[in-house]
Amino acid sequence: MFVSRGHDEVRTVVVTRGGLAALAAVAGVVLLFASALVFTVVRARVAPEIMAPAGAGAQLVAELNALEGKLATLDGQMSVLLKRNEELRIMADLPKIPVEVAAVGVGGPGHEETAGLLAGGPVERRLAAAESDLDVLLRRSGLVASSMRHAEQIIRGKTDRWGATPSILPTDGFLSSPFSFARKHPLLGTFRPHYGVDISARAGNKVLATADGRVTVAGWSSGSGNHVEIDHGYGIRTLYSHNAKLLVRTGELVRRGEPIGLVGSTGVSVGPHVHYEVHEQGQPVDPMKFIFPDVAAD
Repeated sequence: MFVSRGHDEVRTVVVTRGGLAALAAVAGVVLLFASALVFTVVRARVAPEIMAPAGAGAQLVAELNALEGKLATLDGQMSVLLKRNEELRIMADLPKIPVEVAAVGVGGPGHEETAGLLAGGPVERRLAAAESDLDVLLRRSGLVASSMRHAEQIIRGKTDRWGATPSILPTDGFLSSPFSFARKHPLLGTFRPHYGVDISARAGNKVLATADGRVTVAGWSSGSGNHVEIDHGYGIRTLYSHNAKLLVRTGELVRRGEPIGLVGSTGVSVGPHVHYEVHEQGQPVDPMKFIFPDVAAD
């Protein structure tokens, strides 16, 4: 899922890393296959030297037929890859490849040896056309492979960034106290900042990691009771306080939706709830701005 903060809509795209790698691999296979055909062309081009024996001309025509069939297959595969590459570039928010770049120098054969073939008979002209088509496929397959690798890098970064976004609530319950810079403390009776939200829930409910990350703190303090802190990268940290029991240890890697504790009322607390904080670049922010109600744990 990719979330654009400049739009109201949340755009969901299912992209697996294995799928991206497979697409890049397919482009590489096409490139290798096309490269292998070079040897067929080279072999065919020296065929005139072995045409003296009977049947040599028929052998050359058969090789050309096979070569043209392989080129047609490759051209169909390349069309599919070009379409898929354009879809990946859209997902990665990359611009469309300019027509002149996509053409990768497509044009008639111009080097001297191929020009000589064009001046020959029907077989020679077919060989020149096949060599020209092969040259185009080689250059296009190289372009597609490079473009797919670039798109994969961009999408991988966006996927990792999404994984680090605390987009779900840490437990099933209801919001009993919002984020505030001046809230009256329920026990102390004084006004003080409340750098998080309180979610009241039944004791023993699972407390979930709201994004992928590494547990940096799993312990006890007099105010927060049993608490967990997770570093999600990208300058984002989350804190979960007042747990009855902790289910993770410092240093563990966790995924979004993984249980990290059980709802309790340890520390300074008036009842079972999760005090949940999000810090971005070292500053406390309202956790609710990250929440997508229709997003389930992965």
